Amino acid sequence: MQTYDVVVVGKGNAALCAALAARDQGASVVMLEAASEDESGGNSRFAGGVMRFAYETVEDLTRVTDITDEEIATSDFGTNTTEEFFDDLFRLTSYRTDPDLSETLVTSSLDVMAWLRSKGARFLLNFGRQSGLVDGKRKFFGRMPIEVNGGGAGLVQYLDAAAKKAGIHLVFDRACAIDLATKGTGKSVIEAVRTSINPRVIDCPTPNQYKVTLDGVAKDGIVIKIKALVTVRSNLDRFVGGATEETIIARVGEGIVSTIGSSASYMDVLENPNRISKTVLDRGLDSNTAFEVLSLDIAMVEVGENVGAKLQTEQAEANKLIAQAHAEVRRTTAVAMEQEMIARVAEMRARLVEAEAQVPLGMAAAFRSGHLGLLS
Repeated sequence: MQTYDVVVVGKGNAALCAALAARDQGASVVMLEAASEDESGGNSRFAGGVMRFAYETVEDLTRVTDITDEEIATSDFGTNTTEEFFDDLFRLTSYRTDPDLSETLVTSSLDVMAWLRSKGARFLLNFGRQSGLVDGKRKFFGRMPIEVNGGGAGLVQYLDAAAKKAGIHLVFDRACAIDLATKGTGKSVIEAVRTSINPRVIDCPTPNQYKVTLDGVAKDGIVIKIKALVTVRSNLDRFVGGATEETIIARVGEGIVSTIGSSASYMDVLENPNRISKTVLDRGLDSNTAFEVLSLDIAMVEVGENVGAKLQTEQAEANKLIAQAHAEVRRTTAVAMEQEMIARVAEMRARLVEAEAQVPLGMAAAFRSGHLGLLS
């Protein structure tokens, strides 16, 4: 039985670099890829191929690719110093990044690019997407002046050739890859194959969740409570790296609640529950998951409370309290005005009494001055 020092699962950029680095240290290496050889490469195959690394001068860039004197004279390559690289990394992650890994990433990035070149990767100046003419000079934006020739697919091809040249054993055996990738997760190759042959049923929502039904509110304000059963089988092509059944459950819940919410009346749901199944299935529940959805069946439909009426009642109560508050303000204002009028009446009466008290005094003065007399 063949034994190896290092086993690498997958065959994208990261996996190929790990395998080549281990081989450089003298280790025997095997790579296990779930995809076929023609489709191998993981996400790297679909990447654009623009590479970010630390550099300060044109001399740094020439470690990665050939640059002519004319290109140097007519281009502004900018810089991506280690300080700028760190700043971008910390800003984009809000400082939530592993300090040791960040240090390795930033300070070793230029050396890694040169190492990739030594392994056969070919890089070009990024004239296509990250540059433009500014004041007669070709200016590179985003601090990414270099891209790999052929994009992500080209990088995979270069490193794939380097791996074969280095004597790294490449195994395109998805069962082996599944077994290693699922170790310690409670899943296994046997389960994956068995479920691909004998589909299983997933409860939505799951019985151990705090909610026993999926609840949605129709446009008429009536709550509809639903339990659904999703029949799935394993998709071996996506079993490694595909999303788990929790993703399917979440998508089913979202789809059911959304479909109920778009229904004009709860009666529409009761009369045609299979409309929910069709609408939800049309959303592609199994996209990028480890499963293929075969069917979605509505196991139970119940009518819940009238949320619309409840909200209207609460709104009416709130409106009543507001009206009562306004009435109280008006009553209080009227009482205050009444008290003000009473006070003014009292003030006028006091003035009247004061005026009446002046009459005898005036008459007495008139008698003393002779201006007023008595006739017999």
